[in-house]
Amino acid sequence: MVFITDKAYNNKEIVEMENEIVLTLNYQFTVPTIHTFLCRYLKAAHADRAMVQLTCYLTERALQEYTMLKFLPSTIAASAVLISRTSLKRHPWSPTLLKYTNYDETDLKDCIEEMERTIMNPNNLQQAVFRKYSSAKFGSVSKLQLSFN
Repeated sequence: MVFITDKAYNNKEIVEMENEIVLTLNYQFTVPTIHTFLCRYLKAAHADRAMVQLTCYLTERALQEYTMLKFLPSTIAASAVLISRTSLKRHPWSPTLLKYTNYDETDLKDCIEEMERTIMNPNNLQQAVFRKYSSAKFGSVSKLQLSFN
């Protein structure tokens, strides 16, 4: 940084300013994203490759939809895990998932309904993520029959 500032500031001044910025931000540099929650929830779900791929497909599709902005990233991630588990014929929810997500199935109802409306809409022009996850590289999960209940 001393070099970048053309020696306008010395090392001590830069470190002091970095410290001031960190304290002002209260050590909160980023906000948690869907991916942050998804990693935690998939671990709690003991997810296999198919579940990971399907859940990633669902969350990437959710990122394309304006109507999904009303839901917290944690809600979208948990909803995608629930849809994936149901679609893959697994038990939908577990005490472990309840513990790690702090959501039960009824808490996710509105988000799941919105995901169904947007993902299953035949008039939706958003096809890039569908095509990506229809390839064998991603387990062709976008072609699976989804279960939203």
